[in-house]
Amino acid sequence: MITIDVAGFALSPFGRWNSDSYSSAERFISDHLQPASEKSKAITLDFDQVRGIGPSWLNEVARFCVAEGLTVTIISNRDRDIPVMFNLSIDEYTPKADRNDDNR
Repeated sequence: MITIDVAGFALSPFGRWNSDSYSSAERFISDHLQPASEKSKAITLDFDQVRGIGPSWLNEVARFCVAEGLTVTIISNRDRDIPVMFNLSIDEYTPKADRNDDNR
């Protein structure tokens, strides 16, 4: 398992693409998540020191995690909404055949 301190990347990450922000999901994925995913498929994202987060940033990171088949653990004692938003995004990108809920 590899832990990535998201606050070490940015205190308030936002934006999907590099053209949106220096702290974009695209940059986070290429600089941190992609290299980590090449070493381990189990990743912990630590959001404890993050002050705020853009929903599109979180959505894009979740999309990458699903596409790469990563198992992600979220640490977020400061903002309890981050794991909820992340899991909703994971659910959005997970193919229905892979879900364990027949009602979806």
